[in-house]
Amino acid sequence: MKKWDNEKYLITGATGFLGSNIMAALLLKGNGVVIAGRASSTESLEERIRKLLAWFGIEHLEKHLEFYETIFSKYEWGLARTSMRIYAAGA
Repeated sequence: MKKWDNEKYLITGATGFLGSNIMAALLLKGNGVVIAGRASSTESLEERIRKLLAWFGIEHLEKHLEFYETIFSKYEWGLARTSMRIYAAGA
């Protein structure tokens, strides 16, 4: 199996301590990561994640991320049915 052909994981809460560390670890192991979350009052989800990638020193791995800005109270989180493993790290 080639690197980046590994499984894809969906993470909620990726801007928090636990979620951001899980995101970084999965990316460093060659897995694709899907981030589902909300924007803050001043920044988009992508902007928040980019800052974390810079903090971890892994900005070059952003191309292996997918972003879904969503409202979690929405039916099915606004995501299409998919076969991913899910880490729900958000409160």
